[in-house]
Amino acid sequence: MARNKGPGYKPDPFLKVIDGFMKKLVRPQEKFIYVVAVLLLAVLVVSWVVASQRRTSSEDALNALAAARKSTDESAVETVLRDNASSRNMVPYILQHANQKYLNALMGRENTDKAALIGKAEEFFRMIDDYNPEHPMAFLAFAGIACCREENGDNESALKYFRKALAAAPHEMKDKFSYDVGRLLVALDRKSEAVRFLRDATLGEKVYDANLPGGDYEWRLNARQLLAEVEDEEGSEPLDVPPPDAGPAETPVEIPDEPVVVIDDGTEAPPPAPDTEVVE
Repeated sequence: MARNKGPGYKPDPFLKVIDGFMKKLVRPQEKFIYVVAVLLLAVLVVSWVVASQRRTSSEDALNALAAARKSTDESAVETVLRDNASSRNMVPYILQHANQKYLNALMGRENTDKAALIGKAEEFFRMIDDYNPEHPMAFLAFAGIACCREENGDNESALKYFRKALAAAPHEMKDKFSYDVGRLLVALDRKSEAVRFLRDATLGEKVYDANLPGGDYEWRLNARQLLAEVEDEEGSEPLDVPPPDAGPAETPVEIPDEPVVVIDDGTEAPPPAPDTEVVE
């Protein structure tokens, strides 16, 4: 806003000196460049300060988490995770905690109601969906939410999150989530839609981690069986899929009745003469 330069206006002596100095120091066309440079420097300084604060906050959160784990107080661990859910560095630890709760619910390891453990697992999975949905590991949280919803019987919502996991998953894991989407579509009696996803799962690259519970072979075999059942019911053309671990077809090799010796010039020599017994 421009100042009111009326009859009673008195310029600030300090500003007057600075303005005179600037006029002598730079020409008018250079003043704009100077101002832009100062602004860029200010932005860099502010960015550095913010990054330093985030780094310090992240380090404090990790230290607090380590102390809580050392005390074996699970409520303290969960408090730290909740208080720092927006930190990207906490995503792996939130995932680990949520996965542990989900597995404990399935295996009945804690003296707590199964539904309560499933609810707590989903709570921590959702923290990643809420605060860090673009994190490279977020697709695991989407899949975790889907598993919790499926366990509670909400297949429609589970399907939504499995689709979200499929979209965000790396290439080598898309076939696994294609299977999850396909089997839920079958469960929802949308078998014609399921065929495409089950085919993707069946033909996908076999790179999924076979060391995980269930392993690569089991879910892929289930995908083959489910695909065959759906294609049979829907009357679609069966997909020609080789059985698991089947190698390439072998071409029979014809063995000649008599051995043939090939010499260096590429011509064939007659078979060697049979051994004769030497009589002294």
